[in-house]
Amino acid sequence: MIETYLRQKAIGGRYVGKKGSEKTIRAYRAALQTAERYVSRPLDEWTIGDVDELIITFEEFDVSPAYRANILAALRGFFDWAIAMGHYTKVHPLTGVSSPRAPRTIPTILTEEQVRSFFACLHGKYKIFFELMYYGGLRIGEVTSLRREDVREDGIVVRGKGDKQRFVPLPSSLRNRLQTFMEEHNESSFVFYGESANAKKDAPITLIQARDVFNRTKDFCRLNIRPHNLRHTSATHFHAKVGDLAMTQSFLGHARPETTMIYAQIADSRMKKAAASVFGS
Repeated sequence: MIETYLRQKAIGGRYVGKKGSEKTIRAYRAALQTAERYVSRPLDEWTIGDVDELIITFEEFDVSPAYRANILAALRGFFDWAIAMGHYTKVHPLTGVSSPRAPRTIPTILTEEQVRSFFACLHGKYKIFFELMYYGGLRIGEVTSLRREDVREDGIVVRGKGDKQRFVPLPSSLRNRLQTFMEEHNESSFVFYGESANAKKDAPITLIQARDVFNRTKDFCRLNIRPHNLRHTSATHFHAKVGDLAMTQSFLGHARPETTMIYAQIADSRMKKAAASVFGS
């Protein structure tokens, strides 16, 4: 029944809520299958007691609040659908169960010197690729899916979450190198694509390829970061210079200002530290 639910979730069928992306479907599948393994019983046989056992198992295995919340959210969506469709006729097993709030941690932010050192270790298309993440505040998936038609004279059109589009200006030096790269690599509608003899030219490079290059580079530079830290760093540096929350929100393509607030807090924290180092605390 899990796969039936996920097929409906993938197309935005009845009683499944918002249509799920491919990434969401993978996450839901992993969460639901993990829940079944923890309790050793198929979901369609679950009762309220099985959810109690699941929560006890969370404690025994010291499962993080974030992962607990993910599993419970996937279960809630599954049982909401199953009950509405008549596939599950017992009492909703998550009745009265609240999801834990995962503490929001401040992301790792690179200094400007660390950013320069990281880019100095890159060359060719991947230097341009990851510079787009920093100078454009982009997600890694937004760069892999960048098409030639999205590149404008003064910047790029970014297709973000939920098929929303935003325009992002780029520094002239990066624009010029991007244009030169596109002129020399024009076999695909995508800006970044596989160029080996057996690669599909009608598909972008994979996230695995991009992350592999990133991981080798950050290890060489002795940095403990993930690709998304480039976007975090871009947002923090942008807000520190601009100081306008609405403009930072627009630059990042955030739907809600609350999401952008973390970067204002980081910038304020850095300013306090800098002031303390100069004038004393």
